[in-house]
Amino acid sequence: MKTLVYTAAVTAALASPAFALSGAQLQQENRHFAMGYVQGQIEFWLSTYDDNPNVRARKSRQAVCINNGQITPDTLLDAVISYMSRNPKHLSEPAVSAVLRTLSEICGD
Repeated sequence: MKTLVYTAAVTAALASPAFALSGAQLQQENRHFAMGYVQGQIEFWLSTYDDNPNVRARKSRQAVCINNGQITPDTLLDAVISYMSRNPKHLSEPAVSAVLRTLSEICGD
């Protein structure tokens, strides 16, 4: 199920040039740009409606985790960079994939 959701998110996201940024390219960007990218992707993911009630519930839990956990943009970026370092085989994939996988690691599914 997780793979299906990530695949759908990445596929839908490819319509925007910002989504075309690979994990390797995100690592090369300056910290401020990368932080904004990660924050923007998370906000986009959490704010979009999903017909699947399980996905809506997961997004709601993740939003609470981010907001109530007081997780800063710095922390999120560091977590994404750490994820990519631990999973170099995903560096050629769109960076949004690493962002969503990191969000799941931090906040659960």
